Parts: sequence; C-alpha cells; structure tokens
Amino acid sequence: MVEARDEPDNQGGLDLRTGRATPQSPSKAKVAALATLRNLEANCAAQPEKLAYVRALDADQRVAIRDFLGAIEVLKQTPLDPESPLVGLNSRNWLQSSSAAGVAADMAKARDAVRAAHVATLKKPGLVELPALESGRFAIDAFHAPAGAFGWFFVGWSNAQPYPITLTLQQSGEPAPGQSVEGRLIGCSVSTGPTEQIPSASAPPAAILDFVRAVYANDQDIDRVGDGSIWRGSQDDCLNFKQVLPGFGDTAQIAGDEFAAPDDMPTEAVLMRLQSGSMLQQNRAADLITSRPDLVNPFSLPLAIAALLRQGNMLRASFWYYFWQVRSEPWARLGSPDGEAALRGSFTATLGGPINAWLGSDPHAMLEVMKRAYSYERKVPLYSGRPNGVGAGAWQNAVAAARAHYDLAAIEASFARMKDKWAAERVQNHLPNGPLLNPGKPLPDGWR
Repeated sequence: MVEARDEPDNQGGLDLRTGRATPQSPSKAKVAALATLRNLEANCAAQPEKLAYVRALDADQRVAIRDFLGAIEVLKQTPLDPESPLVGLNSRNWLQSSSAAGVAADMAKARDAVRAAHVATLKKPGLVELPALESGRFAIDAFHAPAGAFGWFFVGWSNAQPYPITLTLQQSGEPAPGQSVEGRLIGCSVSTGPTEQIPSASAPPAAILDFVRAVYANDQDIDRVGDGSIWRGSQDDCLNFKQVLPGFGDTAQIAGDEFAAPDDMPTEAVLMRLQSGSMLQQNRAADLITSRPDLVNPFSLPLAIAALLRQGNMLRASFWYYFWQVRSEPWARLGSPDGEAALRGSFTATLGGPINAWLGSDPHAMLEVMKRAYSYERKVPLYSGRPNGVGAGAWQNAVAAARAHYDLAAIEASFARMKDKWAAERVQNHLPNGPLLNPGKPLPDGWR
C-alpha cells in the first residue's frame, strides 16, 4: 500500500467568503505517494479489478489530505458497482468530497450515483422495494421486510445535502400484531425518535406511509438529526455512515496487501485495517490471525473471536477465547488498570458469558477444548511487544504466572469435583445440558 504519515499537513479549512473547503497542503511524502498511485494506475490500465483498487486508494488518500476536488475527479472515473467490495468506501468518499467542495453539480452527481448503488445493495438481503415516496424536500427510498416479518426502512434524499436521513420502524423482541413499534430517525451525527405518533404494527401499509411522509415533512424532526454544517457543505465525515446507509454494511478498507503475492503474510498494521473493514475483510483477518496469533497484540484476538461467533463457528471461537485468556493475563497484570486490565474485563464479560454457557452443556467437551487451547498457547511464540515500561525479566515472570494459573492438572481436578452437581447448577440457571448444539467447523488437528 502507498501510505505516508511522516510530516504534519496544513489542515486546510473553510473559505468564509464562499463556504467551500480549502485544500490541505500535503506533505512531500504524500505528494510522492499520489505520484506513485498515478504510475500504478497507468500500469493497471488493462487490469480492471486492480485498477479499481488503485483508484479507490487514490481517492481515499486525496480525501485524507483534503484534496476534495481531486478526489471527485478520480471517483467520477469509478462507476459504483453494487457487487464490488469497494462500493461503500467509494460512496463514502464521494459524498464527503462533494459535500466539502460545495459544487452543486458534483453534489447532485454523487448523490444520485450513491443512491442508485445503495438501492441495489438493499435488495440483496431480501428487502421488498416499494415505489419511492415524495415529501417536503425529500425523495424517499422505501423498503419493508419480507412477508411474515415486521420492519420498514426509508432513506430520504434531499437536494440540499449529499447525505440522506434514514428512518427505521422495527419491533423489539418477538414480533406480534399488538406490540409497539420503535422508530429511529438517523442522521450523520444524531439518532433519535420521531415526534410524530408512530403507527402500531397492525396498521395498514397506507397509514405507515402517511406517517413516513409526515416525518420527512416535519422540519423540527429533520433539523434535530441534520447537521447544519453538512447542509452547507462540510469537510467532516458522516459519523453514522453505516447506520444512514446500511445497505453498504461495514465499509471495506484499502488494507495494503491488495497487490501482495497470495502466500505473503500481512503485517500487523494490515491485519488491523482488515479487522476494521468489511465483513469479508473481518473474516479474512480472523483466518489470518488464528493462523499466526503471534503477529498481533493479544487484544486483537477478541475481534477474530467475534468474527468466528458471527460465522457460527462456536467451537473454534471457544478455543481461541481460552487461548486469549492466557495470553491477555500478563498484559492485564502489568499494563494500566484503565487500559489492558479494563479491556480484558470487558472482553471477558462480552465473550466469556455466551461461550461458557454454550460449551458448558457438555463438560467433557469443555474440558477438552480448554486443555487443547492452554496446551497450544504454550507452543505458539509470544507477540513481540509488551506493556510500556515492562522489562524482559518481569515480562517472562508474568507469562509464567499466567500459564501456571491455567494449569491443566488443576483444571481437570476442578472438573472432577464439579461433575456431580454440574448439570443441576445449569438447570437452576436455565441452561441446557447435553451434546453441543451447532458447533460449526471442527478444530483443526494442529490446534493442540
């Protein structure tokens, strides 16, 4: 990846006479990076997939240095393909650039292109598209959940701004005809409930659509979620982009290994970018991190574990959770109380609860997974870093203490003491006993 952060940049600003963005003065390194990208673009002219990544990176770098007009020119050459993993990233950069530049024609072109791409992505999960609505200054894309489910979704686009305002209507808990409906009006920086009276779940579709028109015509509601600076043109990103335009999902990142050889192992920095990218990138990061856990700080592992849970690979997620318990303990012990220690407590609560509840239905399976995870942890090289100010000797002592805490013989003895009351305690806590349900992929033989 072409990236440079060696010199501070002039941050630019807004021209008070015109309200338009003034470009940031890029560092020499970033100017060189953009020149390298132009060369890459020429070299990839006959390779459409690679060319798309180069142009997406070019636009992303220009947004970073506030060269919004330059980003717009790059993005105009890049059709928004709803099937491309880059559609969210390019849409986000195009809307931000056109908003910041404040050129009405560019803003309209970006808004129309992003709107069409977003409608196409919303159709893929099975939402039913309705005819677009008109209300006040908004043109509204309308969708509802498939038959048998309750859920309405509306995206209102205005000529006055590039970013839409989104309205969702959903039921909390199990859908039921008489159950109340929750409505959320979502802008780039604010999410709130509408002041208009929300129809019940049993209301006819016509009543729901009348309610939607009333919400978008209610200036009081719209002004509460619309960021004033965005209406005039802003350099700022849309903080709620994923919620405002959820059809794009988690926006893909230009991670930095797009042109690497297939067998090259990404660096830690690339793995971190993958973990903050699209769902596909997050899943790829989980595969890579679990193949080389020594490459990343242990506090990157919970994101990989969460990806495994999301995939339905409960058994593998459980294995890596117990691996992470050992790896993270020295960091919590020698790191800062409000840093590593607090993070470990938070991840233990959010991941440990559901994993232990699921795996505990079969204590023999639970013991086997623990034994394999703790044994494997001892074989995998340690991450090269350690908490600030901790010497090598103190660090080795903390690692040894953590491994002693998760001693295999002691854990087996604990399970033996609990065997007669294990099932009864789970029944008291309304937890199932018996074979593991939906474990997902089995553990590879080498994880032991």
